Amino acid sequence: MSSLETFIAEFDQFCRDRDVNRILALNAPGEISGWGVEVRDTYPSRKVLEHHVHERNKRIKRAESRQHPVKIIGEKPGVCLLTKVDFTEHHFDGTTRKYAGRASWFLEWIQESWKIRHGHWSIPLGDTDGPLEFPYQAAEQGNAHERLVDAEFDSLVKWLNLRSSYMNKGDVTGLIEQFAPEGDFIVWGICKGEEINSQNDLQTWYGKVFEKYSIFLSYYDPIAFACGDLVCLSAHGEMTASARNSAKNFTMRPLRSTFILKRCDGDWRIRHQHASVPIKI
Repeated sequence: MSSLETFIAEFDQFCRDRDVNRILALNAPGEISGWGVEVRDTYPSRKVLEHHVHERNKRIKRAESRQHPVKIIGEKPGVCLLTKVDFTEHHFDGTTRKYAGRASWFLEWIQESWKIRHGHWSIPLGDTDGPLEFPYQAAEQGNAHERLVDAEFDSLVKWLNLRSSYMNKGDVTGLIEQFAPEGDFIVWGICKGEEINSQNDLQTWYGKVFEKYSIFLSYYDPIAFACGDLVCLSAHGEMTASARNSAKNFTMRPLRSTFILKRCDGDWRIRHQHASVPIKI
């Protein structure tokens, strides 16, 4: 069994065992960040994560987590592990809920094992899911960045602002230029079926979006972690889409975005993008 397979097996087993201490021990020391699938699942610090896990165990009698690896990006000491997730919760009140989701893990190799620096779980929206809007509340994020000098972090913030500018202008070329070369990236969009790993599919995807809608996107509270030759940049956001041929418009807030980036010819390029909105299961 590889070390990443061991990480998956241990995480799934600790969830089934409701073992708070071992779940927390899978996280890296120092600053962490992450999101689960629901609105309340926001983890800007170890303290918040610990509180959430304890509260969750008050509601849940048994949990069954099964992760299936999809892709590994990077190599030691820092990788992004992508998995598809089948999750079942059995509650003390007798109810059971199941969901099929996906998880983006940014992991660091620390003391001979993989530790979580950032995790992003989500359930893609289906055709019948309505637009979701929740009051945006800035959480205490801890340090804005770890193992990044100020100049590097500033360049990431500028990159993020440039990305929102391209979205707001409907600039498909600018958006695609922010990605790694052909076949070297994977995108998980907000909705079912939005899994993209080619330049042509990106062109088609963005083209359809901007044909239907004008977009206003802004990001908040960016956090960045660096390990090896990868950077994990995550941020809350708000996106409003206004239909071009009708009065229909909707807002997604908070939009959760994780970008796994690598320097290519002096510029930050996307190896993985995971966008989601929290839902109520």
